[in-house]
Parts: sequence; structure tokens; C-alpha cells
Amino acid sequence: MCDYVINIASGCLHGCTFCYVPSTPAIRTRTSQFQEQGIDNPQLDWGKYLFIRENIASQLKQILDKKKKWINTLSGKGVVLLCSGTDPYQNNQTAKITREIVSILLEHNKRIRILTRSPLWINDLDILCHKNVTVGMSLPILDDELSRQIEPFAPLPSSRYKALASGHREGCRLYVAVAPTPPQMKLEDFKRHLEKVMALQPEVIFWEAINARGANAQRMRLAGLDFADSISCKKQWAEYSIAN
Repeated sequence: MCDYVINIASGCLHGCTFCYVPSTPAIRTRTSQFQEQGIDNPQLDWGKYLFIRENIASQLKQILDKKKKWINTLSGKGVVLLCSGTDPYQNNQTAKITREIVSILLEHNKRIRILTRSPLWINDLDILCHKNVTVGMSLPILDDELSRQIEPFAPLPSSRYKALASGHREGCRLYVAVAPTPPQMKLEDFKRHLEKVMALQPEVIFWEAINARGANAQRMRLAGLDFADSISCKKQWAEYSIAN
């Protein structure tokens, strides 16, 4: 998806139960640092903390003003991703910082890929409708009720779809992450989902089945998601992924 990543914060307030970011080294290896900031268990407490990097925009500008070389691989194409470990538009504060970062990257003629679950990006269409920017939204399901169990504090899928439709009307380059889909989503559901997504004419659609990694299986069980056990075993997960 990219050659560079900018994470504007540690943590995320969406509290998606399936999220495996807390099990990555960026969170897992810094347990003591998070505990010093009042987070007892950074993995199980995912969704309850957000530490924003306030000065990241000014730091980025300094780096880009001096940077001579720019990685541009065949797969990453020199793209900068916002973000891999948090949501760049999850609230007004992160949205403001994200706008600053996008503006700086565009000033330096960099390609940008944004991934979010929040509709707040439509407030920035004046800069996001640009040939160097693609905006993607995670839209694994269109069921608002099920979303509240799986992604308890994220904006509802119906709101995300409306945001994508607004971006489409304005000519924004779009992509959709149909990921991660839960076991309840069968073939006919998937077909209906794709029909809705295709109406937005996204440049790319990528899919992933919901997957138990690290502590997320425990978070799913604590949220009352009975299917957590069926995707915790590698063999069962593989069978479910192939079937769907």
C-alpha cells in the first residue's frame, strides 16, 4: 500500500475488537511506557487511549525540506500512508493534524493514501480531491447493529457509506477496504455488499476475513462475539476464509 507511513498518534478510540495493532511491536513492546501514562494493559485497553503526536506536522516539514532521496518501490510507488496504526480522522484534533500533514506532503509533491473509518475527511475535500491523494474507508459490513458489537465506537457503516458517496460526487479518488468481514457474512451478503461498493467506482477494493491475532480474540470474547472461538484456530479460520 505504501513506502512510507505516518502515524499521528499511539492508540485509537474506535475500539475495534478485531484490531491487531495492539499486538504489533509498536504497542506490545512499549507496555511499560503506556503503564507510566496510566494504561494498565495496552492490548486489552485498546479503544480507551489516544496519545496524539502534537508536533508531527512541523517535524515532517523539517524532514521533507532536507530529504534528498525518496523511496519509490514497484509495490509502494512512493506513497505515504496515513495511518497504519491509528485513524487519522477519528476526532477533530486528529483531523486538524491530518489536514496539516496532507498539505505539507502535497507541497512537496508526494503521493498520499488515507485509510479511515471516520466521515470527517469530507470536510477536507478541498485538498483531498487531488491527483496525488486517494482516500480509503474501511467498510467491512453495512449492518449498523452488528457494527456496534464489532466496532463499538467507530462511526456507523451507513455514515461511512454516505461519506464515500459524497467523495465520489466531488471526484475524489477512492478505495474501499472490505475488511475484516465477520463469519456471519455469507456469499449473498458479500455480493450485495460489493454491488453497493461498486456504485462508488473505487479504484481498488481489498478484502480480508476477520482474524484472531494476539489479544484481539480475547477482546472479541469480552465483547460477546461468539464467533471469536471459530476463528481462533488456524484450520477453522482457513476454512471460513476460503468458504467466504
